[in-house]
Amino acid sequence: GMTPDDFSRAAGFLKSEGIGVRAFVVVKPPFQDAALAVEGAVRSVAFALESGADVVSLIPTRGGFGAMLALERRGEFSEPDLELLEDCFDQSLRVAGALGRGLVFLDTWDLERFGASTGDPHWIPARRERLVAMNRSQRILP
Repeated sequence: GMTPDDFSRAAGFLKSEGIGVRAFVVVKPPFQDAALAVEGAVRSVAFALESGADVVSLIPTRGGFGAMLALERRGEFSEPDLELLEDCFDQSLRVAGALGRGLVFLDTWDLERFGASTGDPHWIPARRERLVAMNRSQRILP
């Protein structure tokens, strides 16, 4: 039941008390297509940073179990692919740079599962290395 205003107030309070704020943005939750997922994630990153978050972590939604499996079977959820995650991360780093604040990280745990739809698994290790380097440098890399 937390609203965006609730988040802003809580982040403001924490910052006023000298406490760092970290936000987690779920990438491509159920009921979102790819275009909406990127737009929603980037808007959420911007909102979190504007509200005072010091760090924002992008977390890919993972399926294959419980309620997520049922949603997958009904066509109401599919995991984000690697290209979508890269796009979210690139755009989110641009937002942080434009705002001049905050760190943005992409969760790279089990990243290979999101690369299955890329067609050529040969490139997945290089793409992982790029994303890990971007986490460290906070810069968009080729």
